Amino acid sequence: MLGGAKNEEIVNENEERLSEIAKQELGPILNLKGDPDYEKIIIWKHAIPQYVMGHRQRLQNIDNRLNELGGLYLAGNAFTGIGLNDTIKRSHKIAESLQID
Repeated sequence: MLGGAKNEEIVNENEERLSEIAKQELGPILNLKGDPDYEKIIIWKHAIPQYVMGHRQRLQNIDNRLNELGGLYLAGNAFTGIGLNDTIKRSHKIAESLQID
């Protein structure tokens, strides 16, 4: 993975250049010799939410308001974690909190 909030401009590079950058970065770390047998380059310019200062307080405010409303739940990677595991964890917590009589 390349890019992110601190290197947004890298997604403007062509695929050949992105491949070259990835190999340069990984080569010394993984002691790579030669090119990979297979590579796939996917460019997602807005793939991962970037949390900013105050995100936790906003979440707390949202949760407080949802609790006041009752019966409304929000889940997804914009809340408590960007990864699939974080999203599943939040979804499980929501499901467990539901009281079905």
